[in-house]
Amino acid sequence: RASVDGTTAAMYAVSVSFAATPVLGIATGRKARSQRQTRFAGPRSRTLRTSTCAAVGASDAQISERTKRLLRSIEGVGGTQASGAGGGTTLAALERADQAWHAIRNMKVGEDAGPAPVFVTESSEAIPASKCDFDVAVCGGTLGIIIATALQHLGQNVVVVERGLLKGREQEWNVSRPELNALVPLGVLTPDQVDECITTEFNPIKYFFFGSGAPPMVTQDILNCGVKPSLLLRCIKKNFEDKGGLVMERAALGGIVVHPNGTELDISPAPVFGETDENKKENS
Repeated sequence: RASVDGTTAAMYAVSVSFAATPVLGIATGRKARSQRQTRFAGPRSRTLRTSTCAAVGASDAQISERTKRLLRSIEGVGGTQASGAGGGTTLAALERADQAWHAIRNMKVGEDAGPAPVFVTESSEAIPASKCDFDVAVCGGTLGIIIATALQHLGQNVVVVERGLLKGREQEWNVSRPELNALVPLGVLTPDQVDECITTEFNPIKYFFFGSGAPPMVTQDILNCGVKPSLLLRCIKKNFEDKGGLVMERAALGGIVVHPNGTELDISPAPVFGETDENKKENS
């Protein structure tokens, strides 16, 4: 949740209606020895499902002209922006956040809201081994791609399901070099990639608490590296795919069915907010 000029915003994902929902079978507990292609539901098992998007009204708060000018001045920098916290820095992203927060504030609660949607269901039927596509499914790729790459490196057959585009934001993270080096023996990064992803490195760091009267403290090699998430995730994604992993982008997770020997994920296409047709071609 963020506040800009008194405007409180909370980002959320909106489900979109589609005529047909593909089904992805995923094995758990043992290796699946089926073909590498994702299994989508054919004519015999095709499921038809629609979902209605809740109407979202205008926000109660108004975005100041100063904020609009600032956000418009940086729109288009870096192309399509990343999903998740801090990923969207355009005026459209802020307006969507305001609309989402308006909908949350005005949504029905208690008995008026009706029954909660069912996301996870159970089935007593086993999934045929020939219809299982993967050993592990990681839902949410921005940080999930790290564990997915480590598991793929260990020999698991892994898929990453990401509602948007799998990319990091442009703003740097602060990290210690040993934290990145720890990803090398896991097969997530190479030593050269660690050096490539660290865009700034500085020592020592002096810090103090304003007004405390306490003397400043000095640290060495602690959060002294600046890492660009967009570059970091690009390297990890490449390593993951080079090891045989599959990334499903623009893929919305609509539900999960748990079987005795595996899990089925209900996957449907999802648009990427703020993505133009030109960006879509570049990111395909």
